[in-house]
Amino acid sequence: INVITKCSFKDAISSIEKGIAFIEGYYPLGLIKSVLSKKVSPFEAYEIALDNPNKQFVPNYGKFLKAFRKFLFNFINKEKEFIYETLKTNPEKNTDQFIILLNLSTELAGLELPYTEIIDALLYEVSSLDEFRTKLTSRVHSTIKKLLKEREVGSTIIFDLKKMRHTPFVKYSNEILKIRKKEFEHSQVYRFTEQDTKKYDMSELVNTYYGNQFFKILNLDLNKPISQDFFNKISNYSAKLNLKINVCEEKI
Repeated sequence: INVITKCSFKDAISSIEKGIAFIEGYYPLGLIKSVLSKKVSPFEAYEIALDNPNKQFVPNYGKFLKAFRKFLFNFINKEKEFIYETLKTNPEKNTDQFIILLNLSTELAGLELPYTEIIDALLYEVSSLDEFRTKLTSRVHSTIKKLLKEREVGSTIIFDLKKMRHTPFVKYSNEILKIRKKEFEHSQVYRFTEQDTKKYDMSELVNTYYGNQFFKILNLDLNKPISQDFFNKISNYSAKLNLKINVCEEKI
């Protein structure tokens, strides 16, 4: 006699882990077996579950995903070496999926940081999903603070302030804007004459955030001097952003 009873998603997942037979219905429970047998990576499994085209019609699918995330993270915690090797096969894609698994995609929006390195280090430091999320967020704050303190020219290109607007990292926006303005205005542009034509050496300016953006907008070669016409266009862009261009006469 097969006795069928109601159980929580947590209990259902635990039972499958113990090898109990099951019939798959609305919920993709087969992914649990696939992950345990390492036929599918936890990142790919979560992506499949998240992209289920019928999820809006399945009752409590969000609760299932929450329980599934915890199962996947427990698996990750037990199989660190396997996960490390999996991450290395396609760092960018798998790291993105890891962030989705941690439910941090929205929180980390607008930040292009070395997440693979950060995650690799944390894999051996923490043992629970909540702790991992907390430590990852803390490590991101530390990375941003270090970058802003060092003020390397052009380094703020990793920040998309528009996407960061609704994240905890929006508090760094004013500092980022100050750095972008300062590096732009401290970079020298050299004006010289070639065959009776004025030209501008922008090699310093293109390394700054704004300089790089202006060159992209105008589709200019980053390695070549520009004409007076293009310089005027960049001057107009700069004026709209209240930026001053530091022009020096002929490079010595």
